Amino acid sequence: MKKFYVLIVACLASVTVLHAQNRFWVGPSGGNWNDINNWSATSGGAGGQSVPNGAGFNVTFDQNALVNVDLDAISLNTLTVTNSVTAQLVVTTSGSGLPTITLLSTSLVTPGLRIDAGSRLEDSVATNGIT
Repeated sequence: MKKFYVLIVACLASVTVLHAQNRFWVGPSGGNWNDINNWSATSGGAGGQSVPNGAGFNVTFDQNALVNVDLDAISLNTLTVTNSVTAQLVVTTSGSGLPTITLLSTSLVTPGLRIDAGSRLEDSVATNGIT
């Protein structure tokens, strides 16, 4: 019976990875995460795709980005920084001020967090004190 449960969990995990939607940051410097116009389904494509927040999303930063994280909780399948760029995630004053980003993929092929050589992921806070 345990083998059956392990098989079911493995199948569900692979379905999530195979059907995850790709989202690329195409927004301006200082744009909000929660703005649909800042996300595209293709690299360099037109904005207007859904805001990535859920296990079914793979997020890629392949251009320099300064992103205001204006959600309290973000859940993603994967987060990738590539193409020798810097993605800076800045906590804004909206929400609780204590956002969390949860990455769900445990695959060695598509890891939850991937930062390619020459690329950087930074985080910072835009306020003088969060309580």
